[in-house]
Order: sequence, then C-alpha cells, then structure tokens
Amino acid sequence: MGTRKFTQSMLIASAIGGLLLAVACDSGTLFNPAFVTTTSGGYVPLTPGPRADFVLVRCVNDTGQNARFVVAIERESVRLDDDGEPVIDDGVIVTEPTIESVRIQTRAASPANELSTLFPCSTSAINRVGLGENLLSSDTAVFVGGGDVGQPGGVGISAETLSPLSRVPDEGPSNFNCGDTVIFRAIADTRVAGGVRLESFLLPGAEQPSIFTGPNTFVNYQEFLESQAQTSDE
Repeated sequence: MGTRKFTQSMLIASAIGGLLLAVACDSGTLFNPAFVTTTSGGYVPLTPGPRADFVLVRCVNDTGQNARFVVAIERESVRLDDDGEPVIDDGVIVTEPTIESVRIQTRAASPANELSTLFPCSTSAINRVGLGENLLSSDTAVFVGGGDVGQPGGVGISAETLSPLSRVPDEGPSNFNCGDTVIFRAIADTRVAGGVRLESFLLPGAEQPSIFTGPNTFVNYQEFLESQAQTSDE
C-alpha cells in the first residue's frame, strides 16, 4: 500500500470555530484535531518543518482496542572499532546502517488512542522508517487487544501489507525527508486478515507554515538540545 501525501492544499476547511482544518480518511471519519492547524499556522506545528532536524512518527489506533505499535527507523551510524573509536578507511569515516525501534502503547479511546515519538536526524541520517522491529515484512507491526504497558499481550498484525518509507529509495522519489511527520494508522477492517488494516500517511515538513500563533515547539526543542551539547563541551 502506498503512502498518501497530505499537503496543505489537500486539507479541507472545517466550519468548527471557522479555523480548524480536518484531514478526511477514506473511511469517512476525521483525524483527531491534533493533526490539524489553522490557515496561518497553529499553536503546535503539524510537522517539525524545515527548521528542525527531526522526523515525527505519529501512531493512530482506530481498532477499538488497545494497540501497541512497533515503530522502527534505519539510520546511518558511525562504525566503531573494539576500542570504541570510529573506523576510518582512506581518510573517510565508515558508516553502517543500524536499526532503532520503539514500542508505542495506545488505548482504545480518544485521546489516548494517538501517540507520537520523535527521532532526531541532525547527527545521523534516517534512511527508512516503518513498522516492525527489523523493518521486515515478516515482523509484527502492531499488537492489538493486549493490556497496557507491563501487560502487553495482544494479537500480532504483520507488517507485510505496509512497506517502510525510504528517504533514498532505489527507484522513484523519496517517500519522506527530515522534518516530515509520518503517520501510521491501524483501523478495524473485517475484510482483511486479522481484522486490522494498516495505513501510512505523510505530512511534508517543507509545507509547514512559517508563522504560528504560539511557540515553534520543535525548533525550541532543537535549540534546547543544541544548548545542552554546547554546555557539555565547555
């Protein structure tokens, strides 16, 4: 299933308050207002945007049950030798792909059915993002129907129907870039195996409004991280 690109021109104006915009799903339902902003920029940005070096991954649980998403990224990391020093070949630091994964526990009812995680890409490029601990089609993408953290359980839904997004794909344009928001959604669907359909959506950071009614959350966080790094170097 291909990733759907949600651009500002595709957002439909909502009559609620005269300001909110809503993104329509093919099921006829609407995303939580946390996904939307005003026409001039909301209090919290939709995406990290071009000024913040993060990829935001948002998990949406529309299964009607607790669901635990297994989110993973593949990034370029510096290869280290046995002494923990960077490996250098012909004067060039050697890098290698490494995978990081995190489990996002959502509940059945709103607003706890939506949670996000933030991956920095300032020091190391993120090349792929998807569901499944190793980004393999045989991996479990979502556990549905289990308990809360500490009591996971649940029925595993395979990542087979949802390919990872690639920043540098073998063919065609990039699926995502640093600064984008990637949305993974699990929705109840009796027409598919396991009764749960997986979808992915993209909010491009390059299209993020530059003017907000409040602070730019992601830029402020990046500046905080940079200030912490400078303090540790002193």
